[in-house]
Amino acid sequence: MKKRLSKLRAGVLPAIALATTLSAPTSHANNLNDAAIIAIYNQVNTMDIETALLGQVKGYSADVRQLATMVSRDHSGVRKMAHELAEEIGVIPTLPAARADAAKQHYEVIARLRDQSQTGFDKAYLKHEIEFHRAAISAVKTILLPSAQHPALKNHFNQVLPHFEHHLNETIRVAKKLNVQ
Repeated sequence: MKKRLSKLRAGVLPAIALATTLSAPTSHANNLNDAAIIAIYNQVNTMDIETALLGQVKGYSADVRQLATMVSRDHSGVRKMAHELAEEIGVIPTLPAARADAAKQHYEVIARLRDQSQTGFDKAYLKHEIEFHRAAISAVKTILLPSAQHPALKNHFNQVLPHFEHHLNETIRVAKKLNVQ
């Protein structure tokens, strides 16, 4: 049972951290300005880049390594666009203190994934990526996009959401192919 809980935590802790630190309390979400939104967005993209880089190296199947390569490449591009957007709209990304727990939980997950056997890694990685992308998509749709003030930032979120959904769908496809449930 303890081993099972450890595997569950490895897959969903960052997703839970992402969702809870963005959605609770509601007043916190309502107080997000564009500088905080871009900083959170950069943090989430960085988390997924780091996890994907690990997937490129540690993935057992070619499908997992290819998925991880796509995710790291795409999120690196999105993070670059977000930095450029911050300059364009004149904000300095400032991460809210409440995001420290999400960072801590992310590094715990990276450590757990790193400790997985190769075949165990693929399963844990895919489960993590599914939950992570679901939480990120939900946070963008329900918190970041509605809280964004600058039209260019809102437009950016509307443009990248289909790509994040594509990542989720591709991850689900690879999980099904590898019989990961």
